[in-house]
Amino acid sequence: MKTFKPLDCLISNYEKEKNIKELSQLKIYVEKYPMLFELYNYKINKILSKV
Repeated sequence: MKTFKPLDCLISNYEKEKNIKELSQLKIYVEKYPMLFELYNYKINKILSKV
């Protein structure tokens, strides 16, 4: 399965910084696009639940 590299980088950076606000905004953005939602929703939710 392909991934969108810029989103991977953003998610990784926000996770390292523990930036909940930006991760939440990214989650809202991803929800607008079905393919991105399928690829990243679980990962973002997992990180948000840890932080």
